[in-house]
Amino acid sequence: MHSAAFAFNVASGMPPRSTGKERDAESGNDYFGARYFASSMGRMLSPDPLGGSLANPQSLNKYAYAFNNPLKFVDPTGMYVCDDSENCDSDQDKQFSMALANAQADVLKMQIEKGLGSNEVEDAQEAINSYGDEGVDNGVDVKFDPKAKVGETYVAGITGAKTSDNPNGQNILVVLPYELDAGLVSHEGVHVAHGEAWVASGFSTAQNPTRFQDEIDAYHVQYNIMQTEMNGLTGNLGPEIFTRGESFRDFLPDLRDFLKSDPHYGLTPASKTPAFIKGSVVPQ
Repeated sequence: MHSAAFAFNVASGMPPRSTGKERDAESGNDYFGARYFASSMGRMLSPDPLGGSLANPQSLNKYAYAFNNPLKFVDPTGMYVCDDSENCDSDQDKQFSMALANAQADVLKMQIEKGLGSNEVEDAQEAINSYGDEGVDNGVDVKFDPKAKVGETYVAGITGAKTSDNPNGQNILVVLPYELDAGLVSHEGVHVAHGEAWVASGFSTAQNPTRFQDEIDAYHVQYNIMQTEMNGLTGNLGPEIFTRGESFRDFLPDLRDFLKSDPHYGLTPASKTPAFIKGSVVPQ
């Protein structure tokens, strides 16, 4: 994933040994948004909520700070590390990383509630994983639009340059609003995962779901994430209200009504419009 990076190089201008984070007066630990850093111990006090990459063994140490190289890297949120200072300085990048970490935490809760290997857990994890590792150009580009009200995912129906990080030459653009949460990030992650499978299949019609089914699957994951983190008695997706503990099957009729009546969608189970268009080019 690129254009959504989550740590920055000290060479970008931040003074060495200065992260600008708030120190807790009682414990002496520094607050990094997702975790606390113990300066006396030189490591985080809790594990990174997202996994590392085998390509970078240092990232597999979930308690390490900034790849164990604080003279070069700073970790602004306590979760990701990257060397793209321009992107990592933005509030949107940090909000995206936090939303993705919250989604991962919700999946861990779902594993306890629904069982490891359940469809709900696997679908949500696939959505999170679809964005790829931070700082790795795998053909998924995340951008932010202050005018956007919802997320949009575009999948190019033509193959681009193939690399070791992007062996299928996929070109997927995710445009997100400035206000993000775990549910929305997971929702768009489903579209990304479906798009990746379509590109990997050689743009097979069988791997191209209808737009209706694509949205049902995305809202299903979003619904499960929201149910996992609900604190109140009710929640809502769009104008549709659901109650805590309500199954997605019970909510499905309301969702179908929403997809049919909302002008952004106008979809029904009979809609055969494909989710992706072969030969399309991702808008820039």
